Amino acid sequence: MLTNDQRTLVNEGFKLGLHDTLIAKRLSLSLHEVYKFRRKQKISSKDVLENRLNTWARMIKEGNDLALLAEMYEVKPTSIQQMLWRERAFSFREVKRESMMAVSITKQARNIKKSSFKLLGLQ
Repeated sequence: MLTNDQRTLVNEGFKLGLHDTLIAKRLSLSLHEVYKFRRKQKISSKDVLENRLNTWARMIKEGNDLALLAEMYEVKPTSIQQMLWRERAFSFREVKRESMMAVSITKQARNIKKSSFKLLGLQ
């Protein structure tokens, strides 16, 4: 039987897309306990996979390191890339290009503000 704290942690693990084995290992629980709890909560393995893919995509877009992400999920970085591409058509090139464009837009906005300040005699 899981304690309330363990239940909370296991649920958080499922929300992050951690599979039963990894949760059991990290929390020193039996695989059966984690599996049984997931089934009782009516969380399918497909739901966990969706959560994993969502988490990976979000974390990569936020600029997190792929190697660190792979270490957290105990997979290879190439596995993350392949799964995201296969399941979501997630392009790392697009993410890189988008982040570079965001930096460029931020720089342009700063330049506009500086020129606006000069026009208003504030700088």
